[in-house]
Amino acid sequence: MTKRLCVLGNSHMAAFATAAERDAARWPGMALDMFGAHGDALSRFEVQDGRFLSEDAEARARLAHLVGRDAFALSDYDGFVVTGLHVSVFTFVRMFRELSSVDMPSVKGALSALEDGRPLASTAMLRAYGTERLMRTAGMKLALMLRAACDAPVFVASQPRPSGRVRERGGTYLGFTQLAARGDGGFVSDWFDRETEAFCASRRLKFIPQPAETVEEGLFTSESFLRGSVRLAKRKGLAHDDDDVLHANADFARLMVDQVAVAMNLPIAA
Repeated sequence: MTKRLCVLGNSHMAAFATAAERDAARWPGMALDMFGAHGDALSRFEVQDGRFLSEDAEARARLAHLVGRDAFALSDYDGFVVTGLHVSVFTFVRMFRELSSVDMPSVKGALSALEDGRPLASTAMLRAYGTERLMRTAGMKLALMLRAACDAPVFVASQPRPSGRVRERGGTYLGFTQLAARGDGGFVSDWFDRETEAFCASRRLKFIPQPAETVEEGLFTSESFLRGSVRLAKRKGLAHDDDDVLHANADFARLMVDQVAVAMNLPIAA
């Protein structure tokens, strides 16, 4: 019997939608439906009497325009995948711009950390700080809402790391440039995956990490998994601009869906 899963997210959902259509035969035991929109639209939805819906007319209209419906019954699905919505290594890059761990390759001791403007913090403090930041992401709030409302599996898919091209930009991405230059990129990347997996496991969620083969230099996504990404739009196949550095393509999403299929003991066709 085919398992029906609902993928919920923001603009990063487009890669899953493309993979679901292009590679449908790859997952003979699974069918994927999409439910999402840009920005914070999903944050205005809630579960009422077993249905995922919103009282916000503008949010409903955005969903209806993009996916052709503005609500669904949780019982229609055998599982849920939350993608994008700020469940990202960005959260931990920001944390490690402010603080250091004695285990970081660039840290020679408390004095070097202070001189660098990132005082040392204990592992316990960093974990607590990271947990608080994860709890604030729209993706985790949504996943926990679904978890509380049903017994079906709820997967949280890592948002892709940005392109290495962000090192040319500074600004929002300065933390990536600094951490990579110090040799701390792999440390921060591993910390994000490990801590997010532990966070999810303790709350009966399943974390789907970014596949190792798509990551380069720890903090970045290989260009081959970004090239050809498409926008979340009514019109299918609308490409991102060449300077987009945040959105992955359908090849990336295929590897993420493979992990979901494995977790649900569903077949993957060659």
